[in-house]
Order: sequence, then structure tokens, then C-alpha cells
Amino acid sequence: MFLSPNANAEYSPVFVKTLGLLCILLFLFFILFFIYKILDDSPGLIINQEGIIDNSSFTSAGLMRWKNITDVYIMEIQGIKVITVKVNNEDELLSKQSGLKKLLMYLNAKHFGSPIHISTLALKNFNTKELLSLMRSRIRKFEIGNGNNKS
Repeated sequence: MFLSPNANAEYSPVFVKTLGLLCILLFLFFILFFIYKILDDSPGLIINQEGIIDNSSFTSAGLMRWKNITDVYIMEIQGIKVITVKVNNEDELLSKQSGLKKLLMYLNAKHFGSPIHISTLALKNFNTKELLSLMRSRIRKFEIGNGNNKS
């Protein structure tokens, strides 16, 4: 029915109008979010004693505690470099989300190995390799301080 190979298929006017309205609303939502992020001066990423606070995108995870972060690495998704954060509480993290954000994070986990990806484009004035090194040293420091030495 929908996306039928039959080019002569007729769709209900109510269906077409509803689909059009949903597309317009979704587009408007993303435009407004994009404008909000451009005007937002708050840091997109905070690294502190508790963990990493991600505020960089719509699918931001918020606070990820050091005890839950198992690895960080750079990967490329559709030509964009992202910092992937692996966590040991993925199900708990997803259960705290709702709606479209939960779905997008679930799809990230399923297709790219983690629900948490921090786009390097979303962050200003930083060196990706230095940021990754800082994150890894904090993870290691937490592991050593809590007797979880993996070496």
C-alpha cells in the first residue's frame, strides 16, 4: 500500500494530509531544536569527577557515571566522526528515555554498538584526540581508584 510500486495507486485524502502534516511537524521540531542548539551557550560536554555530562544533541544521554562507562572510541557514521561511549547499563539508560529519543538511542545501540554517540561537529573548540585521551584517563583513574584494574 504505502510506497507501492504501482504509480497509479490512489491514497485517501485524509491519509495524504495526515502524512503531510506529520512530516511538516517533524521538520519543524528539528528546525526549532537546531536553532535552540545554535543559540545555546551551555557546554555540550562536561567532564567532571562524576562522569561525562552529554548535552550535545537530541539523543544526549545526560550524566554517564564513570562506573558505567566501559570504553570510549572514535568511529565514523555517515562521514561524521563521533565519540562512541560504551556503557554497562545500556538497558537502564534506555529505560529512562521516552518517545523518539528512546527509539533513536535504541537504533544507535542496535546498528552502531552503543546508544551514546557524541558528534564531533556538535562541540566547539576542542581537539578530538585530546578529548578522547582525557576521557580514557578518567575511566582508568576511576578503575584504579575502585580496585577494577584491568591490566
